[in-house]
Amino acid sequence: MSQTENLNISIDELESRVDRLEFLLMGCQPNSNDPLLRLALPSLSSNLKKTKPRSSLLGSASSPASLSSSSSTAPSSSSTETICESLEKYKGVLNKLKSENEVINNFISLYKSNESLFNGIVDNDTLLNSVEKLSLILSAEEDIRLVARNLQKLSELEKFIHTNCMDEVPSLIEKIRPIDALNLEQEAIAIQLNKVLEEKIQSYNDIIHDLSSRFAYWDYMISEWEKKYQ
Repeated sequence: MSQTENLNISIDELESRVDRLEFLLMGCQPNSNDPLLRLALPSLSSNLKKTKPRSSLLGSASSPASLSSSSSTAPSSSSTETICESLEKYKGVLNKLKSENEVINNFISLYKSNESLFNGIVDNDTLLNSVEKLSLILSAEEDIRLVARNLQKLSELEKFIHTNCMDEVPSLIEKIRPIDALNLEQEAIAIQLNKVLEEKIQSYNDIIHDLSSRFAYWDYMISEWEKKYQ
């Protein structure tokens, strides 16, 4: 096997690993409340069948002969809509998604407010070349797989959270509102009764104190009379 064939096999393996990681991260979640996450993406097998151009990894451009042969074999397709019309259509879809999905709208607002902080770093292509970027992605392969497994478990457990009982919670809350209002009314009445009871107890204590003082005075007077007439 020649060195070129070995290199091609290595590149194919790397592309396959990257495609698998991309599919793990971008796989749909059919049980999610987010309509975007419920969208089914192309299957992993179809993604793997698509071969990416190796010019970005090898740093070499395609030969004119290959370009001419590919252009001659490609079927000529006449587009029924212009590029501007397609862009306007996709912009409309994007605006609809932003208006219907609060999470995406908040993320875009946060991105725009902080875009100037990291735009210079992101646009600086001299920081990392293609090989270094690929190495970073593959070095995080285990972490990406772990995150994908955890997301899959969350997606499987989501059906236990969004059950029929949970769907009935809003209607049950409406049924509880009259009972809650009655409870608040009874609580206000109980507070008033407690105040009246405290006043009665205080009045009782005052009467007992007054009677005790009178009995003590009468006892003192009787003792004095006994001493006087003995």
